[in-house]
Amino acid sequence: MGVTFPVGYNEQKYAAKFLGLPETEPLLMPQIVFIDRKGVIRRQFAGDNPGLANAIQDTTLRAALDETLKQGQTPAAQHSVSPQNKKGR
Repeated sequence: MGVTFPVGYNEQKYAAKFLGLPETEPLLMPQIVFIDRKGVIRRQFAGDNPGLANAIQDTTLRAALDETLKQGQTPAAQHSVSPQNKKGR
């Protein structure tokens, strides 16, 4: 299985800081983060997010991915503009 995208691991304390979460808050897994081309976190999902329920997980993640990919495009290239949502929790 050849992974063709970056995958990372770090200690919980560092990950919580990166995600903008208090170190004392439980870090539920998985943590799925969509980062735009400029390195800005656009959407974030914790393991307890209702959008990750099996029945709607694909739809939720596809919408977040599409929204993130639109970041950085010219307005003419965007089909629709949705409000910026840093965290989808």
